[in-house]
Amino acid sequence: MEKKIVLVICEGDSDKKALQILINQYLADKHISTQIGCEVYGTDFLFHDLKNPNEFSAADKILERIKEAILDFLAQSKNKSRYKWSDILAVTTISDLDACYCDPKDVVSGNGIIETTTEYDCSRRKIFCNDVVFIRERNEWKKEALGILYTTDFILPNNYKIAVPFRAFYNNLNLEHSLYNDTNCNSEDQKNHLARTFVQNYRNKPIDFYKYISSIPSLSPKGDYKQSWNEYQLLKHAFDRLTNIKIMIDWIVDLAKKV
Repeated sequence: MEKKIVLVICEGDSDKKALQILINQYLADKHISTQIGCEVYGTDFLFHDLKNPNEFSAADKILERIKEAILDFLAQSKNKSRYKWSDILAVTTISDLDACYCDPKDVVSGNGIIETTTEYDCSRRKIFCNDVVFIRERNEWKKEALGILYTTDFILPNNYKIAVPFRAFYNNLNLEHSLYNDTNCNSEDQKNHLARTFVQNYRNKPIDFYKYISSIPSLSPKGDYKQSWNEYQLLKHAFDRLTNIKIMIDWIVDLAKKV
């Protein structure tokens, strides 16, 4: 049987650390040979360039950035796993929504934060920042990019002929809030520590891992992908603990069973 992977494009190392091993163990427990492979984008792909992470890139160019990330994964794997495009069963993205669906009036200045810092206060349901105009514009930018992603069903990078299924998934505020219910994680060291601890807790316990992921609130308890992207509900729950990662896992299982 040919090796097949589902390529998961995520923002940071902590996403990969927290999910890749555990999802692959769950798939193996289900007697599924397909695995996930992660491409760490290194920044927010909804509005940053892959090669120049400090540069902004238009929301309507989001699919070009995702295709570039796919090609980057294939190029890097040549001397490692040697994956080819024909090995890719499907492609997904995992985004931090950063409460971007909140009402613009909930983006406010002050709260004593330092320059360039953005604080997400879930209890008061506010985003505190020093540049209200920018964060409001950023939120609209992210929503436009996300709208393109979650309505895209197939993806095909340049130079290839056969498209594969595509889905977009998210953690409502960020990974730490959705998976660990931690709203105070700010540094990369903290993020990686939480990810390692999470893996230690569920390593070799695939059923417990799946049960835990299933227990995290979702906009679609029955697993409907489109419902999990209901924009009215995302506005209503902009600061709530929320993810559709369980839907991602189920989708991968269903795809892999058809191979």
